[in-house]
Amino acid sequence: MHNSKMKCVKGGVISIEKHNQCLESDEAIAFPVKTTPEKKKESQESIPPINYYNKEQMYYSITTNLLYKNGEAWNRRARRTGGIKAIVVHWTAAPNQKVEATRNWFITNKDVSSNYIIGVDGEALLIVPEEETAFANGWDKKHPENITELCKKRFFITRNGKEERNHNDWAISIEVEPIDAEGNFSTKTYTTLVRLVADRLKQYQLDVQNGLLRHYDFAKKDCPKLFYGENNSNWEKFKNDVKTAMKH
Repeated sequence: MHNSKMKCVKGGVISIEKHNQCLESDEAIAFPVKTTPEKKKESQESIPPINYYNKEQMYYSITTNLLYKNGEAWNRRARRTGGIKAIVVHWTAAPNQKVEATRNWFITNKDVSSNYIIGVDGEALLIVPEEETAFANGWDKKHPENITELCKKRFFITRNGKEERNHNDWAISIEVEPIDAEGNFSTKTYTTLVRLVADRLKQYQLDVQNGLLRHYDFAKKDCPKLFYGENNSNWEKFKNDVKTAMKH
């Protein structure tokens, strides 16, 4: 067991705990991320249990446990040039699954991964560094007709005379664990998702209108199930919650 250490960051001091992992990984790092509290307090009794942005949840934690297999980096590589153009939201379709179980699934499957996984208790796990490409925003290879026009226009380019598809290279992908088959998220999960997305949009100087996407926007998949489809009111609510979080 490593000793706990402290690390200075912008805005104050955060604690960093390093500990051994039973899975092949870098040393895991967990730290709380503080967000600005809202002026108006909400009683615990008034907080809905699902799909709710709790402005009083002041912290979310990020643990790092990168994808490795047989001692080698797995399902991740350096990004192609072009920069981050979108933060993309997914769901795992596995109700109440633990984030480490999802990480294990990525290790046993090839060419599929995400940068982050958010668990049912609001914890976030980083498994592919943001400076590296995760493989999450694809489509059924048997049905290339499902590739959307948005994906083609914004993420496909021609470089050196060849088509280059950057739907993964130019995006940060977040897998989210639902609490049921309908795709609902616990309030802790939903709140962490709102704040993580808001933080990354600000970090990469993106706006909600153009910089926040769903897997559905790439491949017409029902992913995330809660947000998929046109004129989805849950998706519009989520985007508004992210806009609110970005102001603080």
